[in-house]
Amino acid sequence: MMSLDAEFVPKQDSSWLRWASLLAVGVAAIMWAGIAVLSATGSVSFTGGEKMIGDKEAGDAENLSQSFRTAAKRVLPAVVVIKTSNRAQTIEDAYIDQPFSRRGFEDSADEEDFDWQHSRSESEPVLGSGVVIDAQGIVLTNNHVVEGADELVVRLADGRQFPAIIERTDSNLDLAVLRVKSATPLPAARLGDSDGLEIGDWVLAIGSPFELDQTVSAGIISAKGRTLDSAGSARLLQTDAAINPGSSGGPLVNLAGEVVGITTAIASRTGGYQGIAFAVPINLAKQLPKQLR
Repeated sequence: MMSLDAEFVPKQDSSWLRWASLLAVGVAAIMWAGIAVLSATGSVSFTGGEKMIGDKEAGDAENLSQSFRTAAKRVLPAVVVIKTSNRAQTIEDAYIDQPFSRRGFEDSADEEDFDWQHSRSESEPVLGSGVVIDAQGIVLTNNHVVEGADELVVRLADGRQFPAIIERTDSNLDLAVLRVKSATPLPAARLGDSDGLEIGDWVLAIGSPFELDQTVSAGIISAKGRTLDSAGSARLLQTDAAINPGSSGGPLVNLAGEVVGITTAIASRTGGYQGIAFAVPINLAKQLPKQLR
């Protein structure tokens, strides 16, 4: 006996339903296959319907973090604190206006709004930063950090302290070369090639801002070839890496862990970091220790 369902369902409709079912299954299979491929390659993953960061993006971020860590570890042992015992300074004296005091950007229309200030600590003894560039005891720093000092003491990252003498200064470049005597070789940083820097390159600034030793900040090369009137013909590097009082004389470092500059001045309306800082290119600074040797 024929069922009512079979009697009243046309044959052509039954065929159409079969093909529609097969088509739906095929489309679903293709979609799931595509998602599986994307997930396997790390391009995309889905959780609760939301797109998450893929393995590739996370890997890129981790690689950059690893580059920061490696560069910092290479240079930190060579970064020093420089203490002086000159007269106590007031807050007004702490942010001295020379030698880079006069507003002098050749391509800036608003430079009169900024105070060109060196990063110098208010405390006594005055703190600055420096970097050992020769294992025999050669330290590079800023001239304004040591200028007028009665005595100098260099403190290494491992806590050892040595009296230091000034071997050579260059007020136009705001650089000074110090010498300390140690019975054993000191950890020394490797010098890079500042001419090879490009705008947008990552750099690290290392120093002792506000007496916080071994502080690392990250930024990029914001500009090259900056000039200030009182800096002579020096073409400075501009960076947005955070630099504050006490950082002066510390190294600016590339991701290979090489010193590419010596931080020297900031542009600020407040006396603190506002995203504009300057460093002497290391290729200019290299000439001073060479002359000593």
